[in-house]
Amino acid sequence: MGNWNLICAFMDRMDSAVDYLNAHSTQPETEEDFVCFMVFAAILRDGIRIVHNKVTGAYPNIEDGKKWFSGALRYNHPVFNEDTCPTDEDFFEYLRAIVFAHPFGTDRRQERPFMAEGEKHVSPWVFCNGHFLNEGCVGVRVYTNLQNETKDTFIPFANLKGFVAERYSFIDGITSWAKKCISEQNERWRKREVNRQGDPTETLEDIVAIMRERYVEDTWPEDEALDFLSFSFHAGNDLALELIKKRIVEVLPALCDCIDDLDYEGAGECLGFIGERPEGLHGMAHYQLEKTFTYIPDEISPCEYDPNVRRGLEMAREFYESYGNRYVNIDFDLCSGKEIKLLTRAACILGFLDEAANKK
Repeated sequence: MGNWNLICAFMDRMDSAVDYLNAHSTQPETEEDFVCFMVFAAILRDGIRIVHNKVTGAYPNIEDGKKWFSGALRYNHPVFNEDTCPTDEDFFEYLRAIVFAHPFGTDRRQERPFMAEGEKHVSPWVFCNGHFLNEGCVGVRVYTNLQNETKDTFIPFANLKGFVAERYSFIDGITSWAKKCISEQNERWRKREVNRQGDPTETLEDIVAIMRERYVEDTWPEDEALDFLSFSFHAGNDLALELIKKRIVEVLPALCDCIDDLDYEGAGECLGFIGERPEGLHGMAHYQLEKTFTYIPDEISPCEYDPNVRRGLEMAREFYESYGNRYVNIDFDLCSGKEIKLLTRAACILGFLDEAANKK
């Protein structure tokens, strides 16, 4: 579950970060622009780095690179020499801290090669435009606790984007790992085929069990079809229910094929008629159906005082009197909540099938 949660968070964060960075790829003009760019750049960099290590066992193989920020300037003078130049990773972490994460003190992390022992930097503002800047650069004003001077630092914005793009390129390795995992898991799942030797109820039960083993969240059509096959209905609806059961049994071979082939979209189409509603319903029908299926529990107390349940029963009765009684018989005094809902669903299914037959 830990990896699943991490990867879900990673995917969502990558979507928003990439969308923002692509939409703001030109030179920042305001502090807000620069800070927001750095925030989303940090999200992307951290996400790639952490997930890459999680799924491959190693961080991207550029951790020691000094490609993008070695040419940082203090106006027209280099900031770093051969001894003090940090790796790109180290400098980006410093830049993130001084731009927005820890502008009031960089002493949370020690041992930066370009800072003396005990040195602490703070920053009152960033540079995005104006006469202070070298063309095409962004920067930050830096105060140090060791000297009575500023240590303004500037980097080409193109280099900052290059650093981010280089990190993003490692998403290909993460994607390849995910595809490999999915392919291997699918092969394991394909070995567990539907047991077609039992009766239709047993076969459908096996289908539902397989789907849950495969973490398919939406098994509603299959669950509903299983209820139609296995529920003990009161007398009076045998013909109507037999028509629905016959339709379910007819599509069962195709449904089994879809489950064996991991084709869940096709499986949904096999039982699509379960959730259909007739086109020719009366004006209030959809509202009545919504309240019926939402408010009525499977079991109803003989002394039910919940206003939502009472409202659901009222709407179910109105739908039955306006449309449902064409296809089913519902005794509201005898039927459980589940039976009322199933018979209401049966009326919708039969009405839909009638309309479809009349169109041919």
